[in-house]
Amino acid sequence: MSANQAASLGKGVVWCQPFSCPNVPPRESLRMRPTNAKTTVLLDTGPLVGLYNEKDDWHSRCKAFLTLEERYEFILTQAVIGEVIYHVQKDKHAKAASRAVISLLELIEKGPIQVHELSRDYISRLKQLQAWLKAINEFDR
Repeated sequence: MSANQAASLGKGVVWCQPFSCPNVPPRESLRMRPTNAKTTVLLDTGPLVGLYNEKDDWHSRCKAFLTLEERYEFILTQAVIGEVIYHVQKDKHAKAASRAVISLLELIEKGPIQVHELSRDYISRLKQLQAWLKAINEFDR
C-alpha cells in the first residue's frame, strides 16, 4: 500500500499488513513529531500470524515492530482476532497454538493492542474504501 493509500485511511494511521510489516515512517518524520505523539497502526492478520509463527520469514521483524508500543498505538478489529486464531491453530501443534492464542489475548487485555469494534458508523467508510479498491483493481487491468 502506498503512502497516499495509507493516508486515505485517516490521518496518522499506518496500515500494517504481511508484505509491508513493519511499515514504519522515515526517521525524519518521527523526529518532527512531539515526543508524546503516537502513530496509530491498524494491524491486519499477517503481522500477528508472523509474530506467532517462528518459521515465518517476517517473524523477527514483526516481533521487533510489535514491541514498539511507546511509539505506536496498535489497533485491530474483532475479525482479525478470529483470523489470527484460525491461522495459528492451523500452523501449530495444539499446545503451541494454545499458548500463542493466550499470548495474543493477553496483549489485547494488557493494552499494547486495542480492539476497535466495527459499528454501523464504519460501514459507510468501508463501502467507500471497497469502491476505491475496486476502481484501482479495474485501473490495473
